Amino acid sequence: MCDLHSDSDDIPSDIEDAARNASYYDLVYEKFEKWRQEKKVKHVNEKVLLAYFEDKNLKASMLWTHYSMLRTELSLKKAFLKRQSDGYHAKKSSVFSKVNIAKFLTEAEDNKFSVIFCLLIFTNYAKTN
Repeated sequence: MCDLHSDSDDIPSDIEDAARNASYYDLVYEKFEKWRQEKKVKHVNEKVLLAYFEDKNLKASMLWTHYSMLRTELSLKKAFLKRQSDGYHAKKSSVFSKVNIAKFLTEAEDNKFSVIFCLLIFTNYAKTN
């Protein structure tokens, strides 16, 4: 039977280091996401990253390390989202034709659809002017 709570002596050092590094990458990414939420930044680009690192006030070596980790995490997230969206096809919504609208305006009950009549007339008027 496998003991999940065994000593760290059983775990090879390279796997233990990789797990430690992965959690540090996640920590750097989480701090960046928290900063983005505080600053209400919606999209990530070069200017956003520059502003983030200017706020951090890190030494040059740590700045490069954090940038490298953050860039790796961002590219992994982007690749994951891209892979998730493969095969997705947007559904095209139906659009009423002029014939459909004219039929609705002439045949629908006035008392039930008076608000929709007004909206159609104003929308149509706005498009023509």
